[in-house]
Amino acid sequence: MLLLLQKGPLSSDTVIGQGNTSAWKMCGLDRKTSLCIVFDMAKKDAPDAIGQSQNNLFYFQFLTYYQHHDGQMRLRSTTISRRWVAGSGSVQ
Repeated sequence: MLLLLQKGPLSSDTVIGQGNTSAWKMCGLDRKTSLCIVFDMAKKDAPDAIGQSQNNLFYFQFLTYYQHHDGQMRLRSTTISRRWVAGSGSVQ
């Protein structure tokens, strides 16, 4: 995995693992490749509005650029939503 060092406004100054960027490059992916991406949301960095909306949902969006076997470059957008859970030790 290569870091592209595209630090965004939500990139932490504290680097853990392959952090300090909002873009990565992975070469040689195939159908057997599995990735784990962990987001650590520190309370001190979170806006006051997080967790206080009516539906308590937040979203992650992954933009994946890849080269199809026919040589054409493609873009796949994957968006997932999760429910924000307040309180220490809460997992959902």
